[in-house]
Amino acid sequence: MKKNLQILQKLFWIIFPTIIVWFILYFSIGERFSIYFTDRTFASYFPYILVFSTAVSIYGIFILLIHSQRKKWINILLFTSGLLFASLPFLIYHGYFQHQCHFWNQKITESQPLFVSKIDDSEKISEIKIECITEQKEQTKIVFLKEFTPFFNWIQEIDIQNLDNFWKKVE
Repeated sequence: MKKNLQILQKLFWIIFPTIIVWFILYFSIGERFSIYFTDRTFASYFPYILVFSTAVSIYGIFILLIHSQRKKWINILLFTSGLLFASLPFLIYHGYFQHQCHFWNQKITESQPLFVSKIDDSEKISEIKIECITEQKEQTKIVFLKEFTPFFNWIQEIDIQNLDNFWKKVE
């Protein structure tokens, strides 16, 4: 039983910092990776899931620091300060990130394929309409879209003027 608890604690010491780093990378440089969810409904919920799991991870780290060998007031201090630090992702997201028009606050309203690759059917050049949720404005982009799993698309904005012979027009 004690061995299982130690293994579980080590596993949490790996998972919790990984989720916190994921939160930091997602909201700081996540737009550079150009990976989007194919399910647009889940994509709209994902920032909330990530913020909540980051708060749980921060609080979990503080809980993992509590030991029975320490003085009682130190454990109480860790418990209460964990609650305060766990509220930081909520404050950061709802106070700052939610009011920006970055990729986590954009909704792809319409996608129309213009060209399909002659080599690979999962590669397309599409015209997408993106609506900013916070500012209620819409913009149109021409993007290279590659479906590399059933759950993710790789979307990269391109210049349609520089197409080569590997593309056929969609009728």
